[in-house]
Amino acid sequence: MNEQIHPMGPHHLPFYLAPGSGDRCPDGGDGHLSGCHFDMGRHALFTVASLPERMAHKSEKLQFEIVAILGLLALFTHIHRSG
Repeated sequence: MNEQIHPMGPHHLPFYLAPGSGDRCPDGGDGHLSGCHFDMGRHALFTVASLPERMAHKSEKLQFEIVAILGLLALFTHIHRSG
């Protein structure tokens, strides 16, 4: 690629538009968006995993401790298998 700036263009370019280098702004935005999606998924997983415990706590059931322990075990023993 030609490294020279067009004569009609500005003679000083910002660091993210230097000739010969790619635009770094979309790369940073992609990483931020991926991180946000990961955090939202993690939050949804923990919310759904704690749902039985919160339901048992609200209804003041005698088996609240059992529900809490089983919910915790289910969270840590969930196995993902493909196929």
